[in-house]
Amino acid sequence: MTDSLTIAACSRRRFWEDVRNLIFDLDRIENAPKECEEIDKIVDLTPSSRILDVGCGVGRHSIAFAQMGYEVVGVDMISYHIEEARNVTRRMGLPVSFIHGDIADLPVKEDVGFDLACNLYRSLGYEDALEHDYKVLRKIHSMLSGGGWLILELIDPDDFYGNEVRTSEAVVSGTVFKEKITVDTCVENYELTITKVDEPDIIYTATHRLFSWQKIREMLEHCGFSVERLERQSLIFKPKGSRKIVVIATKT
Repeated sequence: MTDSLTIAACSRRRFWEDVRNLIFDLDRIENAPKECEEIDKIVDLTPSSRILDVGCGVGRHSIAFAQMGYEVVGVDMISYHIEEARNVTRRMGLPVSFIHGDIADLPVKEDVGFDLACNLYRSLGYEDALEHDYKVLRKIHSMLSGGGWLILELIDPDDFYGNEVRTSEAVVSGTVFKEKITVDTCVENYELTITKVDEPDIIYTATHRLFSWQKIREMLEHCGFSVERLERQSLIFKPKGSRKIVVIATKT
């Protein structure tokens, strides 16, 4: 017996609980401080700088930045992630603020003065309408101080040319995760089969937008950013899975 669900139709909390140990594995958790150190070398921050972690997940980058002494606010629309992040920072005694909600719709006043916004591990392209991605970028722009930085990480669709179907398998704590990704132009069709001992298989499916570097540059400039640097093979983040596009932009 198999339980087939679309991610949009099922409980988002259920999906993210099921994939927590796959998505936020030990390597990703351990790499976060190194990634934050690399970002710190690129952007012009001071000891009093404020950082906005958009799509913060379980808080791996928020925690690393806070340990470096920065004031950090993390935002994520998955309540399960925010609960875990709050529990971890509470145990560590770190003063990180976490907000549950969609960054595009948060009732925050304009120009709250963040010096850096990070949107890592691809948080764009999940909602049906492209306008939602523009709303996210405009909201981030409004929350940055003048000249503030944005670090944006995305999947590189060019990485799939000639290899439009990919499969992978991982076993985590006895649970088998089988992923199948099919890419057509800039649309990713994702299928994840989860197999646990003595339980029915669960199959999750979803469709995501991917962005060419030309498209993301156009979107950022439309929302008031100036693209300073674009890395198609990131020097900041060690690739895991598909190759990433990392965009470094400033608020104009």
